[in-house]
Amino acid sequence: LHFTPDDLNSTNHVYELTPGKETILNINYGSMGTGTATCGPGTLSKYCLPSDRVYSWEYTIIPSASAEPEKTVLLGDVNEDGKIDVTDLSVMAIHLADNIPLDSETAEEAADVDKNGKFNLADLARLRQFISKVIEKF
Repeated sequence: LHFTPDDLNSTNHVYELTPGKETILNINYGSMGTGTATCGPGTLSKYCLPSDRVYSWEYTIIPSASAEPEKTVLLGDVNEDGKIDVTDLSVMAIHLADNIPLDSETAEEAADVDKNGKFNLADLARLRQFISKVIEKF
């Protein structure tokens, strides 16, 4: 995250946070997990770290090759709202009828549901079949 614990504790809403340039790594010494011993048994002793000892750890952090996260395209989600529905079908139909490209490369890739490298009427037909539950996957 790009927030310190103080940043997170000093605001009431996510929109009040301003991310810093640095990445903050927090490592907790002891945690019993959510709900442990509240709605079930306590942590088994074999998983506990006794507090009468000194522990030390070393970490190596290696930056990734790309700062950009890998983009996942949901086939059929042409309006990029995270779901596939009749709105996507309408957007595809309008863009095909008017012969205009979709709004982004991601939308173009999502529209190519038959994965042949082209967005066309066959894709529109397959999306209609998927939404109508005639087919279960692209």
